[in-house]
Order: sequence, then structure tokens, then C-alpha cells
Amino acid sequence: MKRFNWRDKTRRQRVFLMLTIVVTVMLVSHPELRLLLPLIDALGLELLVVLMGAQLFDYLRPALHVLHDQLLRPLASRLYCLVLFMFGIAAPGVDVRVRSCIAWLGGRARRLAL
Repeated sequence: MKRFNWRDKTRRQRVFLMLTIVVTVMLVSHPELRLLLPLIDALGLELLVVLMGAQLFDYLRPALHVLHDQLLRPLASRLYCLVLFMFGIAAPGVDVRVRSCIAWLGGRARRLAL
């Protein structure tokens, strides 16, 4: 029985296998990072990916806040106004209903600033 049956794997599984092998070889070949390999082996690759994702999120958080404040929030506000315009005469009632649902879900209606 072969350990890695190359023919039965899908393309995505092959790509992940090759990336795992490349990353492992890169970690082992670097003198400072080769000490990280026993930690990865002990904790598991999934935990290392979660920790790296948390660090990446903390690194990108200021840019994400700027993107949210300057692009997504005005775009959502304009889209909400367009949807209210499409409702026509029922728009005030829909607006009250949406804002009450948002307030009921988390009390963040003031933060959304629709």
C-alpha cells in the first residue's frame, strides 16, 4: 500500500501536499526557523495556521478599519437608501422595521449609521 497515492488525489489535494512539502523544506533549511519544526510537529499545523492568521489579522486591522470606514460603510448606506427608494411609499415603515430588528439583534443601530 502506497502512502501517497498520487493518482487518486484531486488537484487541490496535490497542491496542498506540494505546498506543505515546500514549506517544510524551507523551514528545515533555514537555520533560525528549523527550531520551529518540532513545535509544529507537537502542536499541529492547524494551530500554527490559526496563530499566524491571528497575527496577520492584528497586522491588517488598521487597514481593514480604514477600508470599512471609507468604503464599505458609505457603500452600504447608499445601497440601503437605494433599497428604500425602491420600496416607494412603504419606505418609512421598512426603515423603522429594519432599524428595530438591528436594535433587537445587538443594539448596534447607532454604530451602523444608516
